[in-house]
Amino acid sequence: MGTTSKILIQEDATALFSLMKQYQPSRQRTQVQALYLLKSGKAASITHASRLLGYSRKIVQRWLH
Repeated sequence: MGTTSKILIQEDATALFSLMKQYQPSRQRTQVQALYLLKSGKAASITHASRLLGYSRKIVQRWLH
């Protein structure tokens, strides 16, 4: 059985969005984008964020840990 990961994102969505804009298209930008999607509510779960970003759930989950 799967477990639900609880992730506490301390930055607000606005700060994450401006940080995301500072990076050129790269993996780091995509990692910040995953945080932004979750914090802003545009993605309801890690699975949803991974689908939006085009990466597997395991990879996105690894980034967030």
